[in-house]
Amino acid sequence: MQATVAAWVDPIRVSKSPRKHKNTWRRPVKIYFSRIYFLGCIVLYFFIPSVVNAGGLVPHLDSVVFSNGSSIVKPGTMVEIRFRVSQYTYGSDEYGYASLGIAPKSAKTDVVRHASANSWLILGILVSLPKHADLGPSDYDEPEYKVSFKAPTKPGRYKLLLGGVPKFTAQRRTYNTKIWQSFEPSMIDRSGFISTLIQYNGMIKDVVDFTVSAAAPTTSQTPTVYLRINDKVPPYTEKIGGMQKNPVIFSWKIGPEFQRKDGKVQYRYQLKPYDDQFGVWTDDVQVSYAFLQKGIHEFQVEARHVSDAHTIESQRATYRFNVPKEHIAQPISKAPIGLEVKPPAVSYDAVYKKSRALLVGMWEFSDAQFPKFNEKQIQTDIQSLEKVLSDSGFEVAVLAKPRVTRDEIVQALAMLVGSARRDDRVFVYFSTHGFADPNSPREGYLATSDCSTVAPEVKCFKLKDLEHYARKALDSQDAKQILFAVDSCFSGLGVVQKTGAHAHVNLSQLAVPKGAFMLTAGMAAQKAQIDPTLGMSIFAHFLAKGLNGEGDLMRNGLMTLSQLFVYVQWEVAKQTDSRQIPMIGKITGDGEMLFWPAGKNPSGGFNGK
Repeated sequence: MQATVAAWVDPIRVSKSPRKHKNTWRRPVKIYFSRIYFLGCIVLYFFIPSVVNAGGLVPHLDSVVFSNGSSIVKPGTMVEIRFRVSQYTYGSDEYGYASLGIAPKSAKTDVVRHASANSWLILGILVSLPKHADLGPSDYDEPEYKVSFKAPTKPGRYKLLLGGVPKFTAQRRTYNTKIWQSFEPSMIDRSGFISTLIQYNGMIKDVVDFTVSAAAPTTSQTPTVYLRINDKVPPYTEKIGGMQKNPVIFSWKIGPEFQRKDGKVQYRYQLKPYDDQFGVWTDDVQVSYAFLQKGIHEFQVEARHVSDAHTIESQRATYRFNVPKEHIAQPISKAPIGLEVKPPAVSYDAVYKKSRALLVGMWEFSDAQFPKFNEKQIQTDIQSLEKVLSDSGFEVAVLAKPRVTRDEIVQALAMLVGSARRDDRVFVYFSTHGFADPNSPREGYLATSDCSTVAPEVKCFKLKDLEHYARKALDSQDAKQILFAVDSCFSGLGVVQKTGAHAHVNLSQLAVPKGAFMLTAGMAAQKAQIDPTLGMSIFAHFLAKGLNGEGDLMRNGLMTLSQLFVYVQWEVAKQTDSRQIPMIGKITGDGEMLFWPAGKNPSGGFNGK
């Protein structure tokens, strides 16, 4: 390598005057330049790749939202576009900046010269902070960029571009914007942001097209669906999370630019992580959620226009948002003003032939991991529910004593399910300890008196086993509906499928199908709490109050399981400051158990009188 370097840095070697080569400075010069070359190789090896691979930005095209609700804007007006981005930036003590451009729709972006990009509107955006900086509650992998700019004055078609590779600098630019919010760079910085935008061929990302027009929106051949939350454009909606007066209401509509009069418009939606796929196409234009878990959610809605000649589907409207704390909405305790809600005049005997209940409780355990319960408190739980269920028309069997073994529970459930007949409704309540399997934390168990945490599969009762009894009751015995109410710690591990959406429903349609649900005292990792003042379980207290009539939110003499659940969830969460939040899960089927307030006589039918 030294010979090669010497040949490259020492032109004297080819000189015709050999005596000049014998000077004493010749060898030090060769060594000096050799060292420079060696250090240069190191710099090239370590620093050039770090620039190329320092980050990458990929916009989610299905998440683009125009804050004014339309992609058609007037010249010179302010435009705000929001979209999510999958971004990778290396951890460092530098600030990462990306470049954006507003260019004519016809502009080529595969290879762009600086002079061409200089005619575009150029924007900058801060995309990453030094590794020691705290991004706060918005710190997640796919942030939402908010790009604001003044629309071009010349009418035409334009597009928003995003440079796919950010640049990094040790100093933060002096622009008064937050992270992931765009700004217009100064004339001094503008050239640098243009270079960042066009630095790599093929790395400019098309985000969305829009139209600048002074005229009214033109008729579109494709429907565009616009999404609102609590009747506001998503970024300006009220706070989501915590104990709230109102549920989270998503609403949507087709924009005015779609003006076809033939056929009809339908919609479908999904909310992740609750839904694995879109629901069926319906005419519904809103859905409300009284409860949302903590974490990242994504709501998506699509529209389609159906006529005899064709079916045209819209692009997907998407809103991704963070719920910093479980959102729990206060139940509406009466029918909305102007809306008269009456249950259908359905004969009670035609809905349920018989109502059967089993209440299980114990307070002594062989395993030292389970402390002894207060006998009086467990008895109070059982007695409160026994009374309210009896007053509600149930035949109640009680299995409550100091020690209840797994075999006794299995036998009692078998007798209950075996006695069920066609169109019966079945209610089962457990009051005991609960725990997660130490070897499989997602598996939940109920403690029996002979249960051992060392080998839970032997004598403990697995929550998932309740599904076996539910299916046997519905399929083998042809019962109509079954509900398990589990009052224990970690009972949320038994929830099979979480439900959160509530819509206006026909009560007669709810009562007809079969269905099995599980109502739990809390979420998966939460403990069921006993209130010393009440002298009983908080969950059992409000469950009994709900069945006694407080859960009849419409005040019409009949309540659905959804109404009962919303009431119990709100009251328990409020009482425990959200340390315990009841959950509901669907085991199988869509039929939802109906209740009438305790003491009401259903013999005349569900007529709300």
